[in-house]
Amino acid sequence: MMNNDMFMADDAEQVMKEHREYAGFTARHLMTKLQILPGNQLTRIIGIGFERNNLEALESWVYFISNTLKIPFTKEHFEMLEVILQGILEAAERDYHIQLRMEMTRYAH
Repeated sequence: MMNNDMFMADDAEQVMKEHREYAGFTARHLMTKLQILPGNQLTRIIGIGFERNNLEALESWVYFISNTLKIPFTKEHFEMLEVILQGILEAAERDYHIQLRMEMTRYAH
C-alpha cells in the first residue's frame, strides 16, 4: 500500500508541475495578446499576495481561476480566460484610472 501512495503522490506532483507550466505559458500568451504593459500594477488587482510583477500576477490568476472554475488546463480554454481577463483589465483601467495595456488594445463595446 505504501508504494501505491508514493506513486499517487508522484502523479499528483507531476500534475501540479504541468498545471504551473500551463499557467506560466498561458500568462505569457495573455500578456502578449492583450499587450499588458510591464510593471507591477496587476499584483494588487489579480495577485494573491506574493507576486512581484504583472507576469507573476497573471500566472497566479490563471492557476487560481482554472482551479476555481474547474477549467481544464488546456489551450482550448485560452479564449475563455482571455475574455474574463479582458473584462477585469477594462474595469481596473476605468475604476482605478491606471493604464495596464498599450492604448491600441482597448476594445470598444
